[in-house]
Amino acid sequence: MLFWKPNTRDWHPKVTKHFEQFGGVWPVHCVEGSPGAMFHPDLELPKEALVMSKGMDPEKDSYSAFHAIDSSGMALKNLLKIFGVTEIYIGGLATDYCVKYSALDALKDGLEVSILTDAIAGVNLQPEDSSVALQEMISLGAKKTISEELRKI
Repeated sequence: MLFWKPNTRDWHPKVTKHFEQFGGVWPVHCVEGSPGAMFHPDLELPKEALVMSKGMDPEKDSYSAFHAIDSSGMALKNLLKIFGVTEIYIGGLATDYCVKYSALDALKDGLEVSILTDAIAGVNLQPEDSSVALQEMISLGAKKTISEELRKI
């Protein structure tokens, strides 16, 4: 099995409707080029990893990884088709937003989706948001798994 490793990140402009001060619900985070937008220094990205950015439109929230583009402007959905990817594993932040919307978009596109439940965390604007989001993903066809299972593949 070939593992292709796209990594998505928020890459917000300084002024965006996504942030509280401009009408959104979120505090400032992941501003393009800032230290807060960088991957954690202990994260070892393999050479073949592809970094894809999302959240760059100041008018949209862009929660889904399927809104991400690579450095040439190619969308994740198109890259997955080019590489013949039919199954994806999702981990990251936040269960109740980016993970959820990425999983839902992937399922709509006919991909098999596994959620790495030990590699997600939610923000829970409401106390049960993450558990409700996970149940929604599962009810629509996503599977739950843990990172250790990837070592067996």
